[in-house]
Amino acid sequence: MDMESFNKRMKQLIGAARNIVWDFDGTLADLHIDWFALKKEVCERLFPTEKFSDPLSLGQIEEKVRALRLRTKYIHILRTYESGATYTLLAQSIHFIKSYGKEYRMAIVSDNLKSTILSILEREQLDTFFVETVAKDDIMYSKPHPEGLINLQKKWSDSKDHWVFIGNSWKDKEAALSFGVRFIDITTV
Repeated sequence: MDMESFNKRMKQLIGAARNIVWDFDGTLADLHIDWFALKKEVCERLFPTEKFSDPLSLGQIEEKVRALRLRTKYIHILRTYESGATYTLLAQSIHFIKSYGKEYRMAIVSDNLKSTILSILEREQLDTFFVETVAKDDIMYSKPHPEGLINLQKKWSDSKDHWVFIGNSWKDKEAALSFGVRFIDITTV
């Protein structure tokens, strides 16, 4: 789909919403991170007495991190991987934001670290489009839990009827729906 057709379709899907919440990785940019190596390192360093045939999922890892109160160490390992990551901007999303972003109040709710998100937004001169960023290091429960959206709601007084969450995964969709806002799957636009 060409950029103008994409923009037109996005405007239709967004409808009367005034507040757009974006996911980051896979929606605005693709981070090039070796997730398998990250999960393996987390398991080896934080759970050294346990043997896993395959590294746990990030959701399982985060449950164990919370239970064992290893959040600071976990975030440190994540920061090592994310800070060294390269990325590719997702052209259609970025074109839409540059074309129409000032018409909306926009935020990011992401499972990535705030330093990663802000660094990329600043480098790409996109930071002025977003009034809030709620990242993994701001919350205890990652998506699909709606905690990031709940934190954002505390700052925004608009009715959820005026919100839309744009993401690319089942976790984004589940977070949006359990919070009670509309969801746009960027991969199907």
